[in-house]
Amino acid sequence: MHRKYNLSSRGIFVAGFMLFVLTACGTVPSGTIVKTGIACHLSGGDLKQRVAACEYAIHSHSYTGARLADLYFMEAIHLQALGKDAEAVASFNQAIRLNPRDTKSYYYRSLSLLKLGQYAAAQHDFDLAHRLN
Repeated sequence: MHRKYNLSSRGIFVAGFMLFVLTACGTVPSGTIVKTGIACHLSGGDLKQRVAACEYAIHSHSYTGARLADLYFMEAIHLQALGKDAEAVASFNQAIRLNPRDTKSYYYRSLSLLKLGQYAAAQHDFDLAHRLN
């Protein structure tokens, strides 16, 4: 008997499996870059695995422009959730470099800057996000 999966549950299964492979082997087999990029965007699960999936997709050189900016943004969000605000700022910087009109990157970077005690920079990013919106 074959079990049927709808597209969404199958995609989640594949992404979860790829995270397992990434964690267990330390590498991801070729042909899984897109699935790893999807794993970067999933909610739930282990944050460190999601950061690793984002890093793998970013360094695969398979993404450019807005898609690459989105991967950097998601990596930064996961790093923020782990309390790694300095690393999150670096990833937000890359997202902003690739997509300078993305208000959410400025807003979330301002939150990390605030936690790091960089109040003037945080205020600047918050104001810029407000003006761009």
